[in-house]
Amino acid sequence: MKRVLIVTIFVILTSCQKNQNVMLENATVVERVSFKVNKGFSPEDGKKAMLMLNQFVTMQPGYVARVTSLDKTDMFLDIVYWETLESAEAATKNIMKEESLSEVFDIIDRESMVFGHFEVFNTH
Repeated sequence: MKRVLIVTIFVILTSCQKNQNVMLENATVVERVSFKVNKGFSPEDGKKAMLMLNQFVTMQPGYVARVTSLDKTDMFLDIVYWETLESAEAATKNIMKEESLSEVFDIIDRESMVFGHFEVFNTH
């Protein structure tokens, strides 16, 4: 499972186009969230939920870019690039307080969720 996540992150990072690399130069932190949806929800429900987060996430100070993907086992991988760790942590707190997004988090199987922040050291 960890190997799949590492390979997926590598593929995402190496497949960025040149203009995206310029944008990513502002990022010092990568936020990684992987999860499955709760029983009773489909991968399509998960996709819709992730799309609902776009407007909120992109309005957060320090936001750089976001990539969301789904593997063959219906595991979601949400990668968000941030200018600083402080902006990433603040956005996490803000999103958890946002009542209008509570239905998004009802879909996520929290037992399957892996969350973390990583320091960017290479964008090429």
